[in-house]
Amino acid sequence: MPMARIAAIGFIAASLLVTHWLLGLVVLVGAPVAVWLMGVISERLSRDTREYQTLLAATVGQATDLVTGYRVIKGVRAEAEATTRYRQASREALLGAHRNAGLLGRFLMGSGVVNGVFVVAVTGLAGWFAVSGQLSVGGLIAAVGLAQALLPQMEAIASLSIPNLAGSRASSARLLDVLRGADGPVPTDGSRPPASVSAVPTLDVVGGGVRVQVEPGELVGVRADDPTAARIAEALLSPDGDRDIEVRLDGLAAHELSPAEYRSRVTVAPHRATLFSGTIRDNLTTPTSLPERLDAALRAAACDDFAADLDDPVGENGNRLSGGQRQRVALARALATGAPVLVLHDPTTAVDSVTEQAIAGRLSAIRTGRSTLLIASSPALLASCDRVVDLLADVSVPDRTAAT
Repeated sequence: MPMARIAAIGFIAASLLVTHWLLGLVVLVGAPVAVWLMGVISERLSRDTREYQTLLAATVGQATDLVTGYRVIKGVRAEAEATTRYRQASREALLGAHRNAGLLGRFLMGSGVVNGVFVVAVTGLAGWFAVSGQLSVGGLIAAVGLAQALLPQMEAIASLSIPNLAGSRASSARLLDVLRGADGPVPTDGSRPPASVSAVPTLDVVGGGVRVQVEPGELVGVRADDPTAARIAEALLSPDGDRDIEVRLDGLAAHELSPAEYRSRVTVAPHRATLFSGTIRDNLTTPTSLPERLDAALRAAACDDFAADLDDPVGENGNRLSGGQRQRVALARALATGAPVLVLHDPTTAVDSVTEQAIAGRLSAIRTGRSTLLIASSPALLASCDRVVDLLADVSVPDRTAAT
């Protein structure tokens, strides 16, 4: 649509050139200047739209967490705190919406003034040419009609195209921030080169009453209460976030590595299974997945009974699958990556005991030669581990049978 409006303005300018060359020249030069002025006016709107989108995204994220985790929140009697936090985020988003709407109104007023002055100038110039005899009455009528046709095109650019561009620029900037953060510079003190770790590093998770070590090639289980398990998973997922629990690879703190290097070694599959609209294959195929591991990953995650056709759609967020099936697809996706260090957080809470036993029996084989940290409370899963660190008893259990 913006290109069509620009083409319409070009056609009007060409027609005015035929009517009177100076009128056409004014439109050819003045229209881009008017659009540029509207773009300058929209800069503040674009910046504020980005801030508002950030507030709105945070509020929607809190609402989603509140709904999906309500049982846990109610279990720890944190309803009042969760409500207070959501109310505060919602209020901030509302204030941002009011501010953004005000800026949009001021932009539309300013752009209306620019458009009005421009069209009035073209019409007035045509009238002057008619009075001075440089333009016939028919030419004046044609010029006024073309000026009237010019106004809605300029208004559409001002009221639709530029606000849409401002929103798109704000969204793109937020995405670029995320992408740049995923491959940011390695923090150094200036005296040493960026740190690096081996292909399959030793993983250490220490602090806050937690001490877990996973040697290369080990399958280590962790039995902990729900809050501690969540803290460990969060620390591994975002090692720069929670310094109470420190993550180390080959003895190096994770925050000394670049985000890209850390993620190339450590893959975390959170407890909550998130699927994307599309097919089962779409959800299994990620930039880090290995095509040759798909079949083995599906079998290890016990997806045989429903994933015979990988092109079957899963629906929005996997709503065409049961909770257990969604969880198994998410597990298969994690196993298909072949990550050097894979962290699984309660991957079978929604599956039946028979399926869970099958997954437990297949997990070790598919992770041969790679390290796995399994945070779980399931006896069947813990029994398949090489070692189990029991944080509830504050002891390390060195054999498979101790977990049962």
